[in-house]
Amino acid sequence: MSALATLSNRLTLPYQRGAEFAAIPLGADTAGVTAIGPYGFDEYGARWGQDPQVPAYVIAPRTDIAGDDVGLSIGYTLNGIAGTATVTVPSGTRAGTGFLIPLPSQLDASLRLTSLTAAPRPAGTGSSQWEITALLGTLARLVFLLGAEKDALARVRSDVRKMRFVDKAFGAGLDALGRDMRVRRFPPRPYSYDDATVALWHLDEIVPNGGSVVDQATRTGVPGHPGTVAGAVAGAAGKYATGFAFPATGGAITVAASADFDIGATADATIEAFVSTSVPGDTVPRAIVARRASETAAGSVVPGWSLCVVNARGFNANLLFAICDGAHEIRIFADLSIGDSRFHHVAGIVDRTRQRARLFVDGVQRATASIAALGAVTPPDGVRFGSTAAGNNLAGTIDEVRISKVARTTFHPALGEDDDAYRARLRIFRHWVLPTPANVIAMINQAAPFPTDPAPYQLFEANRATQVAQCPVRIVPATLGIGGALAADGSTARDESVAGTPADDVGFDPSLDLVGYVNAGVDASADPGHGRMQAGAAKMLDALIGRLGTTPGKLVLTHSFDVAGPTPLHAVGRALRLRHTTLAVAALGALAHRAGFAYVRNLGAELAVAVAAGERLLVIGAPAGAVRADAGSAFDLTIAPALPLAGTFSWTVIAPAAGRVHLAAHSADPASLTTPVAARPRVRLVLDGPGDVAVRIEYGRGGRTRSGTLSLRVDPVTLADGHGLDTVGNPDPDPATIVGLPDANFDPAYLVTHPASPAIDFGANPNNAKMQVVTRDALDALVALLVARGTAGRLRVTQALVPGGLGVESVGRRLVLGHETLDAGVLGALASRFFDYVARAGAAVSAFMRPDSWIEIVDAVSSAPLPAEVVVGTPLNLAILPGAPPAGVYNWSTRVIGAGAGSFDTVLRPTAHFTPSKPGLLMLAVTFVQNDSSRAAPYSFELRLKPALDVAATNIPKDQYDIIMNVLDAFHPIGIEVRTDRIRQHVREIVQDPTKAFPAYSFSNFRV
Repeated sequence: MSALATLSNRLTLPYQRGAEFAAIPLGADTAGVTAIGPYGFDEYGARWGQDPQVPAYVIAPRTDIAGDDVGLSIGYTLNGIAGTATVTVPSGTRAGTGFLIPLPSQLDASLRLTSLTAAPRPAGTGSSQWEITALLGTLARLVFLLGAEKDALARVRSDVRKMRFVDKAFGAGLDALGRDMRVRRFPPRPYSYDDATVALWHLDEIVPNGGSVVDQATRTGVPGHPGTVAGAVAGAAGKYATGFAFPATGGAITVAASADFDIGATADATIEAFVSTSVPGDTVPRAIVARRASETAAGSVVPGWSLCVVNARGFNANLLFAICDGAHEIRIFADLSIGDSRFHHVAGIVDRTRQRARLFVDGVQRATASIAALGAVTPPDGVRFGSTAAGNNLAGTIDEVRISKVARTTFHPALGEDDDAYRARLRIFRHWVLPTPANVIAMINQAAPFPTDPAPYQLFEANRATQVAQCPVRIVPATLGIGGALAADGSTARDESVAGTPADDVGFDPSLDLVGYVNAGVDASADPGHGRMQAGAAKMLDALIGRLGTTPGKLVLTHSFDVAGPTPLHAVGRALRLRHTTLAVAALGALAHRAGFAYVRNLGAELAVAVAAGERLLVIGAPAGAVRADAGSAFDLTIAPALPLAGTFSWTVIAPAAGRVHLAAHSADPASLTTPVAARPRVRLVLDGPGDVAVRIEYGRGGRTRSGTLSLRVDPVTLADGHGLDTVGNPDPDPATIVGLPDANFDPAYLVTHPASPAIDFGANPNNAKMQVVTRDALDALVALLVARGTAGRLRVTQALVPGGLGVESVGRRLVLGHETLDAGVLGALASRFFDYVARAGAAVSAFMRPDSWIEIVDAVSSAPLPAEVVVGTPLNLAILPGAPPAGVYNWSTRVIGAGAGSFDTVLRPTAHFTPSKPGLLMLAVTFVQNDSSRAAPYSFELRLKPALDVAATNIPKDQYDIIMNVLDAFHPIGIEVRTDRIRQHVREIVQDPTKAFPAYSFSNFRV
């Protein structure tokens, strides 16, 4: 109607009289009738000097008409006589669409409209729902007709503009937005129980005659309405999964009578089902769903209702909805054939609010009728599918039957995701959201609220107590077969280039870069290179000699430095050829790999080995090649090879703090030598205090520098009373930064009880033997050192676990130690090698461990720590210590830290067998997760209902669950497991059939 004003206002003065129109006022409502007026045309008379000749009246809705057609009755008076005009406004009419009110012919403007009645009456007052306009001239009528088309175009233009916005788009426009976002509509899905459902039968059961079909409305305290199969055939192809076939000879599913199926005098109802049928051979109604003793073609006053297929009104397999209160019967037909053997959704609706009976086919209203005279419908019959008690046998298949106590206006999700549901889901995907726990749960509650709670879900991310133990192992071969070659990391080596090439040895000079190797265990008499090699090769050869141990015989060096080969690295002294007088080459090859050579190959008769390029000088002088020395000691350092004095020497000491070490003149140097000590070819190293130190020599000649380094751990020899040490010898560190606070939520079940030992006196208190596993390992290492040193007497543990203690003694990370013969200062110094912090108070030494895992991977038989090296093919029997932690879940795994590989026989048991299969470094790991229903597992979060809703009576509709899964699939953090076990217990369809928990359309293949 907006075009009427727009076009009329554009007319020039000579035409304005004919284009005049006036709004007719609507008054208050009384008993469903809206008063009109009083009104007159005084303004028109004042402007033009006379009344309008014969006004026409137009009525238009102020809002869109949804649902039923609206019948309007407009009361009027003409010459003192009352009359009524009727107008039907069709369903789907858009707001502002005008309808001409048909009035009797008249000679003047004396006719007055008096009242307005709408049936069914829209919500709100009459004045808020309708507008009436009087067209006072001929041009106004013409403009109204022309403007109607303009208004229609304007509405189309408005609809097109709306299609750009999720909140306003509809139908195909909403689908287009979804395609842009790669979020399609969900396909049609079975119904889920909701609060308006009286009974819902999916009819998926495969049961024999006499078997039962489940009512999804069954819940705690509500027995539901199960059906009994009486001649129907289960397993027929249904709309969803399977349905029941009903033979023409007769068959039914019967449901016992119940007052739940009664339709009160003011109650609404919806009866619906999917049916596939053919054209009946006669005019007898064929029952789809009925609660009526019989159904006849001519109708009757038998109380009840039915949805039937019948040949009637010129349509084969027409759909009939009949309802009767025992006195009045309403029968409406779809006037549409559904006998095409395809599934159709049929629904009969009782709408008391609008006093209408409705009939829908495939979501489209096909018929409606007034039920103003219909009373309560309370027949004594039960509900039957496929026939009535008197016959009315259907030949076809029925699926998904639902009876509701409301007048349904949409059939989502059975007919597909409707616009409202789809729009709500698209809002989630309109923009990217950082998948934090707060954002994820907010999206879920937005997408799936409860009618009684807008935020029914909670996200639990607090993890269960988890302990992870890791143990690095080096997997080594038992032998190296002929032709086999290994790199240092255990991978297969193609050739010696894995150790580099001669180009890596820039400025190589045999006279400066090669040492003459001499070792009583090595025979180099047949070596054309006379045992000459780089310092790195000499170190590896020393390591191999150590690996050979007491093996009888000698290692034979057959080829070292040789500019002519046999391989390029021989020309720079980094490749050797070896064999052994008693040991097979295959076994020698395995030992050489363990010793650390960068390249090892079994040539059959001998072994080829090589080292990577590195420092070319050896710093010699540490006692027997040791890597540890006591503070206060000193020893001379020399260089190999012997270097010409024409070069420059520069010694450098690297220590953690000043005063730990210093250089002095070599013991063989004359006192008169004035050359600075750090510039001499040899020096003496004096170890003043504990810590890690390195001594580096750099030799320069001809513009090139060669270097060598000696690294040592300097151990303290005593700990003064009242002082402390950390594990690397730093004096008096801050213990709080090392020891920390007692372990939060520590469970005493994680403590181990140290077995009795002849080397340890635990005293009478049994708690003195209880400690964490890391504390046990440090204690055992200290005892082993005391035994190796030949220390007489026993180590005393005077205190370990102190239940309720204020410090880490309450969690087994502190020991108070003493010794029967050893000075407390010496004991403290020795203990600092293994404990993270040690403090002395008189004769008592307190030894602490920093926080660590509460479990450890150990040998399942001996409970000893695992060896550092394991042989390919030799199984390890693994367990954790302590052996009886709280109840929980184990997960054994490996973590890649090198080329090593292997496999477990089981990964979810307290013990496991691990079989190494490939050489190299590998981390063995076990994750132990303590059982705790109030927390989530590691690397996961769990979705639950609020505690007040997490009860057996709470039901989550399946379609809402699908949306939740869709949100979680799109927005859960990468690498995080989402647990939905608890909410699945509230989805009846999943409880009955767990395979429905993860429908494909909720996941990424439906978000393409």
